[in-house]
Amino acid sequence: MLFRSFNIALTENRWMQVSEHRTQDGGTAIVQTDISGVMRAERQERADLVDSQFKMLRATLDHLAQGVCIFDRQGCLVGWNRKLEQMIRLPGPGGARVGLRFQRILDLMDGRMTFDGPRDRTWLETWAGQSDGRAPITFDLIGNSGQIFNVLAQEMPDEGFVISFTDVTAEHQAAEALRELNRTLEQRVEERTEELGLALGEAERANESKNRFVAAASHDLLQPLSAAKLYLATLQDRDVDHGTLAISEKAASALRSAEDIIEALLDISKLDAGRATFDVRPFCLGATLGSIASEMAPLARQKGLDLRVVPSSLTIVSDPVFFRRILQNLVVNAIRYTDRGRVVVGVRRRASGRICLEVHDTGRGIRDEDQSRIFQEFARVDRANSGAEGIGLGLAIVERACASLGHQLRLRSTFGHGSCFSVGVTPSDCIAAEVIPVKEPDDALDLLRGQMLLLVENDPDLAQAMTLQFEGHGAHVLHCVSGEDALDLLEEIEIVPDAMLLDHQLGAGMTGLALYRRIRADYGAVPGIIISANRSAELVETCAALGVPFLRKPFEIKEFRKALVQTHGSGIAPRA
Repeated sequence: MLFRSFNIALTENRWMQVSEHRTQDGGTAIVQTDISGVMRAERQERADLVDSQFKMLRATLDHLAQGVCIFDRQGCLVGWNRKLEQMIRLPGPGGARVGLRFQRILDLMDGRMTFDGPRDRTWLETWAGQSDGRAPITFDLIGNSGQIFNVLAQEMPDEGFVISFTDVTAEHQAAEALRELNRTLEQRVEERTEELGLALGEAERANESKNRFVAAASHDLLQPLSAAKLYLATLQDRDVDHGTLAISEKAASALRSAEDIIEALLDISKLDAGRATFDVRPFCLGATLGSIASEMAPLARQKGLDLRVVPSSLTIVSDPVFFRRILQNLVVNAIRYTDRGRVVVGVRRRASGRICLEVHDTGRGIRDEDQSRIFQEFARVDRANSGAEGIGLGLAIVERACASLGHQLRLRSTFGHGSCFSVGVTPSDCIAAEVIPVKEPDDALDLLRGQMLLLVENDPDLAQAMTLQFEGHGAHVLHCVSGEDALDLLEEIEIVPDAMLLDHQLGAGMTGLALYRRIRADYGAVPGIIISANRSAELVETCAALGVPFLRKPFEIKEFRKALVQTHGSGIAPRA
C-alpha cells in the first residue's frame, strides 16, 4: 500500500520521484524514480503555452487603436503595445522597457504632455500608490504637438493596474469646429434677429406713420366734406328749380360715397393697428335688421332687385356698431354684385346653439380661386365693373372685424349662381333693452329761430357753411375760430348765448370740451353740441358722461336735428 510520494529537484535540470510503500510484514520499501524527462517535457509544454499566450496577448494589444501599458502591484512596467510607443514616444535608449517604474515614466513625460483640466501629476501618483482598491479614473492629456489623449486607468485583479491612451484629437477638433459653427450660427442668428428687429421696428413705425397719416388725412378731408354737405343742404332748403335740385342730390350722393371711402380707410387703419375699441354686450337684432332694411331698400330698388330682410327678435352678443357695419358691408356687397334677382338677409339657428346671420344673393358668384382673395384690401374680382363698384375695402373690414370680435365668417359661392356670406355669433339669454328712437319733429330746425348761437370752428369753409345753414333758419350766429377768442368775445359783448356748437379740435389752443366746461362754469348751464372728426371712443365717452351731444364730421342735417332736439331738452327753447 502506497504511503506517500514526492518529487525532488536535482542539479543539472534533473528530478527524482521518491515513493514509500508498506510491505505486508510491516516494513517500508522506498522507490526512487528518475522523472527528469517527464518534468522537462511538462515545463517545456508550460513554457510553450505561456509563450503562446503572451504572443496572443501581444498581438491583441498591438491591434488595439489605443495605446496600452500594464504595471504590476509594485508599479513596474510589465507590458505595452506598439501603439503606446507611437503615442507617447518615451526618450532614452529603447524607450519603454520591462521594469521601468511608473514614476520614471511620468518623469520622462514631463514637459511633453500636460494635464487638461484641474487634474495634475500628484493626483495621478496618489491614485497609483493606493493599495486598498483603486476606482477607475479618466482624464485628458495634451501633447506638445497638439494631440489630445483620453486616458483611462483602472486596477487589475493582481493589484497591478492598466492604463490606456486613446487619441481623441479628431473628435476634439470636430467638437471645437462644431462649437465654432454654433458660435458663428448664434452670432448670425443674433445679427439676423437684430436686423429683423430693426426691420420690424421700421415696419411698425411705417405702419404707425401710415395710421397717423390716414387719421390726419381723413380729418383734413372730412373738414371740406362737412362744409360741402352743409352748403348742399342749404341749397336744398331753398326754393330752387327741379334741375338744380337733381344736381344737388347727385352731388350729395357723390359726397356720401367719398365719406364712405374715408370711413372704410379709418376702419381698416384702426383694425390693423389693433386700436379699435369694442363695446361687446347683448343687443337685439331686430333694430339692426330694420335699419339695414330701410337704408338698403333704395339702393336695391335702383338696381331692380328684391331685398328681403327677415325680421328677428333674437338677442346676440357683439359690438352693436361694428356688427351693423359688418352686416351693412355684406348687404352692400351683395347688392353691388347682383344684377338681377334678389338679396335675402336672415338669421339661422345651428344645432350647436350658435346663430348664423346669412346674406344670400343671386348674383355673379365667386370662383373658387378668388374666394380667399376677396377679403384682401382693394381686391376686386370683377374688373369690368370695378370702377363703379367701390374700392374693395368692404369685405376686408368684415373679415378683420369678425376676427377681432371672434365671429366665424364663412363663404359659400358658385360662380354664376350667387353667394352666401354667413357670420356666426353667440346668442344671449339676456333681454336687451329696446332702443326707443328719438322722435324728430318736422320743424326741428325752427328751434334755432331767434336764438343766439355761439359757433366755434377754426375751418373757415365749414364755419361759413354752418353759418349759412343756421342763419337760413333764423338763428343769429357768433363765430369764433378759437376758445380763447370765444371767451374774449362773450366777455366783451356781455351776452350769454342760447346754445353753442363747438368744434373739439381747435388747433393749439383749448379744446372744444375744455371751452364747454369753461362757459358752463362762467355763464351757467348753456346747452351745447360738440362736433369733431375725431373718432376716438374716449371722446365719445367723455361727451356722454357730460351729457353733451356729440356729432362726427361730416354730419348729416338729420343728425344735427336729432342733436338739436336733445339739446332742446337741455334748455334751448324757441324765442317768441
